[in-house]
Amino acid sequence: MPQLDFSTFPSQIFWLIITFGLLYLILAKNFLPRIGSVLEQRRDSVDHDLMKAQQLREEAQQALEEYEEALVQARSDAQRLAQEVRDEIAKIAAEQEAQAMEKISARMVKAEEELAQLRKNAEEQLPEIVADVGAALRDQFAPNINKRSFTAAIKAQLR
Repeated sequence: MPQLDFSTFPSQIFWLIITFGLLYLILAKNFLPRIGSVLEQRRDSVDHDLMKAQQLREEAQQALEEYEEALVQARSDAQRLAQEVRDEIAKIAAEQEAQAMEKISARMVKAEEELAQLRKNAEEQLPEIVADVGAALRDQFAPNINKRSFTAAIKAQLR
């Protein structure tokens, strides 16, 4: 078998070293720089994408914080506005209640004045009414009693 012939080993090893050396030089000068540059570009692209993702994450976090802050501010504004509306409604209700109480008070004063006037008129007319009723009773039951003395007696009793 020629592969196991030891006399050809040194020449085979020589050509093996030359062949692999040339192959190494060709690969090292042509292909390895290209592969290295592709790997470098890929690494740069991945780093850039990771950096961009981190930047976008930070922007998203900042946007979320701004959103939450705006939401808190909106809730605060809504509560403040609702309180202002409640206060305004309470103020209007108090004013309307005061106006109603004023009108009721004025009507009560007017009614009391009218009632006092009616009472005064009734008290003024009472002796005449009683005298007329008494005169009618006197005419019907005791026609012989003097009209003037009867009317004077009734008026004296009413005072």
